Amino acid sequence: MEKLQSLRRKIEKIDLRLLDLIVARLRLAPQFARVKYNQRLPLRQIGRERELLERYKLRAKRKQMDEKMVERIFKILMHASLKEQEKFLKKKI
Repeated sequence: MEKLQSLRRKIEKIDLRLLDLIVARLRLAPQFARVKYNQRLPLRQIGRERELLERYKLRAKRKQMDEKMVERIFKILMHASLKEQEKFLKKKI
């Protein structure tokens, strides 16, 4: 049982680091929104999303990870960033 608790603590530490990274990523969203707004660019840039997803899936494959899972995770992150950008622009306008 001690081994299980030790493993759980390791996973929890990793999860908390992941959470901190997600927060840091989302905090960049207003800056992205501002730049895109000033340059009259759409918030969602599908070509860029596809390019990144392909790059991340290739990296996942090299690390013997499930490419579809990695794609799903990053789609969620991209969607969350887009929503934060939209929220920022609604406040700005």
